[in-house]
Amino acid sequence: MSKCREFYNTTPIARTLSEMQEMCSLPQSQCRYYCIRKPLINIELAHVILDELHLMLRITDRLMENLIKEVIERDNKTDITKKRREEKGQYLKKRVKEINATGITFNVWEKKKC
Repeated sequence: MSKCREFYNTTPIARTLSEMQEMCSLPQSQCRYYCIRKPLINIELAHVILDELHLMLRITDRLMENLIKEVIERDNKTDITKKRREEKGQYLKKRVKEINATGITFNVWEKKKC
């Protein structure tokens, strides 16, 4: 971990379970922790160890998902003006090719509409 274990359990960033449960009942504009739902399991946060690896993997997953969606939307906008025989999906193909050039195997599958 890049931070010591006590870093997250000291003020001003320390949270308690009761504070989180209370914040979930407030409107988002008043909620300072941005809690959406109450915790499923009532475990005091002082007894929880943050798993930075899985947190970073999840963030990376979301960023990749947003990148792919943005490229697909861009392709959809430009593909409308293309003629029947012209190749479509150029931006997505270009991004996949760039990622593969780094040595990472990467592909995107789209569900075909029936």
